[in-house]
Amino acid sequence: MIRGALAIAAALLLGCVAEPASVRRAREVVEGAMARQGDVGLSCEPADAAVEVDGVPRGSCADFAGEGRGLLLGTGMHRLEVKKEGYAPYLSYYAPGGARLQLSVRLSPLAGQQGDVR
Repeated sequence: MIRGALAIAAALLLGCVAEPASVRRAREVVEGAMARQGDVGLSCEPADAAVEVDGVPRGSCADFAGEGRGLLLGTGMHRLEVKKEGYAPYLSYYAPGGARLQLSVRLSPLAGQQGDVR
């Protein structure tokens, strides 16, 4: 009888300390981000050009420039676009493979535009 009570107490205790699936999944996401797989570092001219991944705005090039900063992507092929009004857009495709990709992008002003169009 004491053994049975100890077994039940141990099961209850283990159930209380077991990590919920949502916490486990959140930990996996954070650890995946910290692994920096699929990172894309950007260096752009102009630095305030907009960055889109798969058609979704992600910020400006300046947000993903510099040491320790980068754009995290999931697995599979991704469409990367850098654009700013008055400039020809830059378009590329990238499938993360565990290595950091460093892109240097220099947007060209459209014909008849000055270099710093806002």
